[in-house]
Amino acid sequence: MKIVQSTALADTRGGGVAEVVFNLTSALAERGHAVSVLGRVSPDQTEASAARVPALLPAETGHEAADILVCSAPEVVHSHGLWDPYLSAILGAAGKRRVPTVIAPHGMLDAWALAHGRLKKRLALATFEGRNLRRAACIHALTEAERAAVKSLFPHMPVAVIPNGVSLPTTLPPDEVEGGDKMLLFLGRIHPKKGIVELVEAFAALARMPAAAGWRLEIAGWDDGGHAAEVEAIISSHGLGDRARLVGPVFGADKDALIAGAAAFALTSYSEGLPMAVLEAWAQARPVLITPACNLPEAEAAGAAVVCAPGSEGAREGLARLLALGATERAAMGRAGHALVAARYDWDQVAERLETLYEWIGGTGGRPDFVS
Repeated sequence: MKIVQSTALADTRGGGVAEVVFNLTSALAERGHAVSVLGRVSPDQTEASAARVPALLPAETGHEAADILVCSAPEVVHSHGLWDPYLSAILGAAGKRRVPTVIAPHGMLDAWALAHGRLKKRLALATFEGRNLRRAACIHALTEAERAAVKSLFPHMPVAVIPNGVSLPTTLPPDEVEGGDKMLLFLGRIHPKKGIVELVEAFAALARMPAAAGWRLEIAGWDDGGHAAEVEAIISSHGLGDRARLVGPVFGADKDALIAGAAAFALTSYSEGLPMAVLEAWAQARPVLITPACNLPEAEAAGAAVVCAPGSEGAREGLARLLALGATERAAMGRAGHALVAARYDWDQVAERLETLYEWIGGTGGRPDFVS
């Protein structure tokens, strides 16, 4: 099958969404499909992005992307993300050619996300974005919570629930050493919705307690909208300069090494689709601190995470529970997370589900049982 995966940013600026697109494209290609990635690519990253996928179709403008789509003549277009006229131009071109489309909002339709920039997003839903979603053959939700959010807005649209995947390392990093220096890691976009300020405040409140001895906080990721300056100011105001820092964006092997070197991972977020960073931390058997907004309801029951409420108080309570665990308990939590991703979030399983979905919307297969 000839498939185009479209995304607004097909390079490191695209964060977790771009990472999903790259890995998904490779997994589908391994199953014998002709898959291309269509999106904006920074000139200095073209070579690196092209090396990650079977075929890269860089396009700077929506008009150019629409022309490229028409020339590539796909059988299905899978679009990742919302609110960008660039993606709308691609979907419009697909619609004119009667090419079936699948849209993955990646958490952008949940209540928290819609409440921020509310007027612009409501206007978009009433016009171009609502039209794109209603014309789609199917909407791709990452979790049951996202399916419910989509259904609340578009009750008659078919919605497929298919999670993100993760690549498992061939060997796991060593477990945390009891009594040694320990790093608590945040990895992701530096944005208010991620609850980073709340995580720093929680760390500051607990920093002088015995359970926090030897711990430091590292915050890795790219700055979105200048929020990094606010995080830096909070770190400084609490006198955490020697125990907390922003390390900037990390990718590839550097990112894997950073996760492997962490004793624990934290994402005290207000809004997510299905966070790749948590899956990547679990893949390396790291224990995690998450909120219900991370949409991983199985995590706590599996013993793979400490789950806390979003906000400063919730982050403080959750972090206190994580730090109170012994090294052996945290290692067991990390191994439970590793087992969870191995069982449920393998890329080949994800690609197989999408293959079934594409066949259904293309008229060559039956309706999958994961489509509601």
